[in-house]
Amino acid sequence: MDFTKLDGFKVFYYLVLLLIFVALMVFLLKSAKESLRRTGGKWQSVIDEAFIGFLVLVAFTIIAQIEPSSIISFLTKPLTWIWDLVLKALRFVGIKI
Repeated sequence: MDFTKLDGFKVFYYLVLLLIFVALMVFLLKSAKESLRRTGGKWQSVIDEAFIGFLVLVAFTIIAQIEPSSIISFLTKPLTWIWDLVLKALRFVGIKI
């Protein structure tokens, strides 16, 4: 049974995704306020934060439409590859695992 298809997991997944999105937006808002303060109120200094915020919004929308199982498998494959590489390197230098 695939636990990523359960309703409870999807709620938890989207809640974590929403918390990450809100945290990124709060960070961008603080950065924009500091940039505005440093430049003395010039709005041109906030354009890069607005652009990054738009990119984060687009990425959030795309990721939210993908099934959680696809995202988890996409993230675990490179991590398992790196872990296997570390284990091979440790075995090569003589550390028993």
